[in-house]
Amino acid sequence: MDELKSFVTSFLLPPSSPHPDRSSFVTNKITKPMILACSHGSRDERCGILGPAIAKSFEEALSRQIGTPKVEAIIGEISHIGGHKFAGNIIIHLPADHDLSKIINDAPVASSSPIAGLMKAFGRADISKPADGVAIWYGRVMPYHAEGIIEMTLKNRKVIRDLLRGVVNSNGELVDLRSTGLLSAS
Repeated sequence: MDELKSFVTSFLLPPSSPHPDRSSFVTNKITKPMILACSHGSRDERCGILGPAIAKSFEEALSRQIGTPKVEAIIGEISHIGGHKFAGNIIIHLPADHDLSKIINDAPVASSSPIAGLMKAFGRADISKPADGVAIWYGRVMPYHAEGIIEMTLKNRKVIRDLLRGVVNSNGELVDLRSTGLLSAS
């Protein structure tokens, strides 16, 4: 249990004071959208098959863009997100200055902060430094969704209702988008 507590307080929670284990990690502020596809094949075969195909589809869709403005994004593959039955899973991290981040941060909170719950469990009372942006979690994503996600979410600032699994604001709180007008019809 001590090892778990050390890991969580060192790497998952915002720092309350410098921790020696953190010194080997470099963090950079997100300056453009980051699309991360779950590709953890040893956890679930569906993610291992769909994740790399989804990431490749996003890279190809970004390179085929016509007209302006063109969306720039970082595409990556990550380990297990959760919910294999919703494969493919992607998380879109948006920088704080993205128009959609600003709207999401003004949206009503659906429930208390999962990050705050972790901090309380590990003896930390407050969030000393909020995140630099927001996160949108889509599930049941297929490679053919890439262009539509780029168009709807990154260009038109709409969250795709049929793919949505959750949205987290920059304070780590789950957000309720029902009253915001951000949810697309399909």
